Amino acid sequence: MVPPFNSFDGKAIVERLRGKRLMFVGDSLVRNQWNSMICMLYTSIPGVKRIGGELIGSLRTFRFTDYNISIDFYWAPMLVESNGDSPTDHLTTFRIVRIKSIEKHARHWVNSDILIFNSYRWWRSHVVNFLKSGGSLLDDPNNVYEEVNSVRAYKLGLKTWSNWAHTHIDPSKTKLFFMSATAIHFM
Repeated sequence: MVPPFNSFDGKAIVERLRGKRLMFVGDSLVRNQWNSMICMLYTSIPGVKRIGGELIGSLRTFRFTDYNISIDFYWAPMLVESNGDSPTDHLTTFRIVRIKSIEKHARHWVNSDILIFNSYRWWRSHVVNFLKSGGSLLDDPNNVYEEVNSVRAYKLGLKTWSNWAHTHIDPSKTKLFFMSATAIHFM
């Protein structure tokens, strides 16, 4: 018997994910999807399940050890390096990015079998400030910034991400999904 279209079959999903790494990358909207996926799978399958310790930098991991599955979340709300990169201290209205700098984050993504990216909401300020020159810290008072319209900044950020994806992701080995504008939430 075929289950109804709207039923969730956690066991079937886990079997398809056996031996794989699924990673969600982005802001709190995709983090909520990561949480939902874990909750749905956790309650629908038996076996040993453990959370991979605490938040290590921007990476959070959940493992289903009986199935050798890793479901990860990586906090990178703008995908490129930004002053919002701290998963716990990121609220600011003055957005600063290194528009061509993605490797700091991307090195954590490369061994995934499925990548789900979300980036849009954080680009919605009136301007985004590109770091032109200065220190290693994005919010150093001696830095020089270029103010860029948020639409142009978003396009350039996505170009950096897209160039990285085309260079580092083998579509025969890794499935990649990208979400842009999404509903917002308030906590």
